[in-house]
Amino acid sequence: MNDSPSAGFSISEGAFQKALRAVEIESGIRLPDSNRRTLISFLAGRLTALDMDMERYLRHVWRNRAEYAALIDAVTINETYFFREEKHFRILKNHLLPQWDRKGIQYFHFWSAACSSGEEAISLNAMIHGMRKEKGGRGIRASILASDINPHSLALFTRGIYTRNAFRKDGSAFNGLLEPYLRRETHSVIIDDSLRKEIDIQKINLFRDDLSELKERFHLIFLRNTLIYMSLEIRGEILDRVVKTLRPDGYLFLSASEIPLISHPLLELEQVQNTYFFRKKNPEELRQGVNPNPICEVVPSDLGETGAIPLSIERVLPKKEIPFAGEVRGKYPIDTEKILFYASQRLNNRLFTAQQDINFSFALQFLHIIWLIRENRYADGRDLMELIDPLLPKNEISCYLWGYLELVRGNPQKAGFRFSEALQCNSGCWPARFYRANTLRDEYPRIAEREYETCGRDICSYIDQNQYYYQFLLEGFNAKYFLDMCREWQKRLKEDRRWP
Repeated sequence: MNDSPSAGFSISEGAFQKALRAVEIESGIRLPDSNRRTLISFLAGRLTALDMDMERYLRHVWRNRAEYAALIDAVTINETYFFREEKHFRILKNHLLPQWDRKGIQYFHFWSAACSSGEEAISLNAMIHGMRKEKGGRGIRASILASDINPHSLALFTRGIYTRNAFRKDGSAFNGLLEPYLRRETHSVIIDDSLRKEIDIQKINLFRDDLSELKERFHLIFLRNTLIYMSLEIRGEILDRVVKTLRPDGYLFLSASEIPLISHPLLELEQVQNTYFFRKKNPEELRQGVNPNPICEVVPSDLGETGAIPLSIERVLPKKEIPFAGEVRGKYPIDTEKILFYASQRLNNRLFTAQQDINFSFALQFLHIIWLIRENRYADGRDLMELIDPLLPKNEISCYLWGYLELVRGNPQKAGFRFSEALQCNSGCWPARFYRANTLRDEYPRIAEREYETCGRDICSYIDQNQYYYQFLLEGFNAKYFLDMCREWQKRLKEDRRWP
């Protein structure tokens, strides 16, 4: 296929948006801005070669398997390599597999749920083979399902021919497990069939295909660097479907960039050696009926008589003294530092109270918004933010939460603006700086690198001074996690010389 646009050919913004929408409806993928130029070039080339407008081309795509495969290949991010995010494989080898072995489980079902050209699935199988060799050919075995939406990537997987770029420094600690199965040629590396033929390779669209036959099948699922390209609604739908295929006490691994943006009522966040992943709750945990809001017991009510004041503020102030929204700032002392302090105290001790201080009431409301976000109830979180935000002076907590809500809704530009506002309120608000850097990575990598460097310094100071007032914003993570992420992204951006 000729993917190069003809001279002078252009695609209108309206036609391009039609293509983006069609791709999202079919696959769930929301193309990042950094790949926009690539897709425009591809579409221009195809429309020219086929002499079609966009509407005719899209009808052609859904009727023609080869054209569909080419379009999906143009919109998917196929960056992967062997033993990517090495720390995940270290957790699997040193923690999860021994844990299962102690329970007498020796046959596992794994799913590489967005496998691209197969490096991840092959890495999993190589690890299983390596551990079995350590036991003299006895012990653990596994069935591995590897799936992807991209037929071109799966075809590369089936061939088993890789470039040297499939081997990176990250992952090098385990690359030796592949040595018995490698054949090196001048410009490529071939993986022996004996390692690949044991893997069940399937084309699966996580957004559209029926996954009911996979219900509660898997002990471990890798779904890394995929959900980050989905809108909030589609991300939630896919996560729901994938979680149903996990066995109770099974594990879900996402990329480090995705984990802070993901929560699910059936998943428990776990940490081993500063590495985070999810475990599916078992029936006993679900039967215990844990308080659905462990942070605080405040539930937003209908608006009060003035149409502005949340219920918890009514509890602090006498009914007759409840002010209109515009009067709160001047009449009552709003102190952001106190709100941060009270929120962190309440997070650590549910009995902590300061009922006569209106700042405590706002702290409870912010905690409730955080809980709503963790429960994927983003619309409810926005509603509560819209209720309490007019009552407060501009502050880093509100700006940060607005930014976070925009981020999970798939609006990085709006999110970045909100995080910048939080930093204007308090330049030391490192959670806002961290996520602002995330929104800058693709378009402004050098600025993002500097932001990560500054954020890392701020976190070090925060840790050294034994501070914890941002703890309630971190969704179960600790400051060291974000410090590690800052350093990791700084390193990656320094090594990446793709920008001009």
